Amino acid sequence: MTDHHHDTAPIAGSDALASAPSNPDAEFLALAPVLLPLIDQHRDEQAVASALNEETFRITGPLMLDQGGDDFERRYKRYLRTAEETGYEAAWRRLCETTDEILRLVEPFRERPAATVAGLALKARLSAVDDSWNAQVLADLRTVPLDEGSRAPGHA
Repeated sequence: MTDHHHDTAPIAGSDALASAPSNPDAEFLALAPVLLPLIDQHRDEQAVASALNEETFRITGPLMLDQGGDDFERRYKRYLRTAEETGYEAAWRRLCETTDEILRLVEPFRERPAATVAGLALKARLSAVDDSWNAQVLADLRTVPLDEGSRAPGHA
């Protein structure tokens, strides 16, 4: 497995910004010490689940919906048994649990626009877990000032 330790790097300025009471992203950034390790864990679990799923399909062969009938049902049952045997099913459950935990933590911030580069960076990291954050990152890029001394329009 590739070492992705650079992904765990703190978001520049997030500690100072999270502790600044006037920062509109402070509450969101305060989650970074919990979220960043979870995002890394998610990435690692996703890699494991993907490899185990490939192994499962290597053993069972592809499942084609157009095969239909009894043959498809038989092949699907074989796939499910094999997924359990290879560990894919357990790996998938772990990945889903981590995803759910991350999304539960960030749900209150989903619709809030980022007002700082650090807030934008944390949202970008979240897009690796749930690509629906991509649209928010792109929208926020239009309004987040690149100079941390400034505030986004509408954020005094």
